[in-house]
Amino acid sequence: MSQTYCENEVDLGRPWTIYEAYQIIIIAQAEALVGLGAKEELKDIIFTIWANYLSQLGVAFCDDERIVPDVVEKFRVGRARELRRGSFDTPLNKKMKKTTILEKDSTKEKSLFDEILESEENTDDSFIKKFDSSDEGDSKNKSQKKFYRKRYEKAKLSPEWMNLEKTIAICFIGVLHTNPEILLHDIVRWIYESKIPFLSTSHLLPSNMVLSGGDQSLFKVGKFDTKFLLKEVNKLCTYLVLKSLPAPDIKELIMRFVKELYLPNEVMHISCNLADRIPYLSSAKTHYIRHDHQAMAYIILGLRLVFGIDDSTEYLLSEYSSKLQECLHPDTTRLFIWTDWKKLHIYKSSEVFDLYKELTCDV
Repeated sequence: MSQTYCENEVDLGRPWTIYEAYQIIIIAQAEALVGLGAKEELKDIIFTIWANYLSQLGVAFCDDERIVPDVVEKFRVGRARELRRGSFDTPLNKKMKKTTILEKDSTKEKSLFDEILESEENTDDSFIKKFDSSDEGDSKNKSQKKFYRKRYEKAKLSPEWMNLEKTIAICFIGVLHTNPEILLHDIVRWIYESKIPFLSTSHLLPSNMVLSGGDQSLFKVGKFDTKFLLKEVNKLCTYLVLKSLPAPDIKELIMRFVKELYLPNEVMHISCNLADRIPYLSSAKTHYIRHDHQAMAYIILGLRLVFGIDDSTEYLLSEYSSKLQECLHPDTTRLFIWTDWKKLHIYKSSEVFDLYKELTCDV
C-alpha cells in the first residue's frame, strides 16, 4: 500500500515568493542582454539595482524585512503568492472559499485583509477576486466589486507593485550604465524576436517552484512597446532616486540611423554638423530622454536641407537624378533617388518589421 501511495504522490514543490520568481527572470534577461552585446558587468549592475529596489520595498536586503510592501497594505490588495507564500506542508495557492461581501466598515475590511495575510487558507490571484463567487444579482456586491477593482488598478500604478514589466525596466536601467547606445526600441525588438525572455517566462522557474492558483497571471503581459517601457523606467528612476542616466553619443546614433535607413553619407555629415551647431533642448520632465528622437530630428532636418521634403522638391530632384543615372554606368556610380528610397520603405512597412515607423511618428 505504501509503495502505491508513493508512486501516485504528486510533487507540490516548495514555498516561494513573487520576488524570487522575478529575480530568476531578471537573471535570464541579463544573460540574454550580455549575449546580445552588452558588457559583462551588466549582470552586477542589474543585481545592484534589483537589490536596491527590494530594499526600498522593505522585503529584502534591509534590517526589518516585511512580508508585503507598503502598496499592498495601503490599498489592501495583493496577489495570492504575495499574500500567502505557502508552507512546506501546503506550498500551493488554492482559490479561496466563498466569502460573503463585507459591509462598508473599515474595521471589518481590515479584519478580512488580516485574515488573508494570516489564515491557513490560500487566496486567489488578487484580493479583488474574493468577490467573484458572490451573487451577481446583488447590487451591493457589484458596488463592492467595483470599489475594490478601482483599488486594484490604482495599486498597479505604484512603483512598489512588482510585475513582469518592471523586470525588463530594471534591466534597461542597467543597460544604460554599461551600453547607453542600446535604445528602447532595441529592447522591444529583441523581446518580439524572442531574444530576451519576456513574453514567455514561467518555464524559467525551477521544477520545485510549482505554479498554482493565480500564479500564472504573474507572468502574463499585455501590450508592450517603447512608450510603456519608458513609463516604467521613469517610474522606477523616481522611486530609486536615480536623478540622471548616462546618455549615448548623439553623433553615433545619427551615423547608426543613417546607415540603417540606407540614406546617403552626405545626410550623415550634415546631420552631425547640425548636432554640433544646434543644441537639442528637451522639455521632457523625465529621467530618460529619448535620444533616438533627437537623432531622428537632426536627420530629418538634414533631409530637408538636402532634398527639400516639401512634396515637390524631392520629386523634382528624383527626376533629375534618374535621368542622370541613365547616363552613368551603374557599376561605378549609383545615385541616391528619393522616390526609389521611398518605395523601399513603403515595402518594408508592409512586409518587414520596421523599427523606424515608431521613431518618426512623434518627430
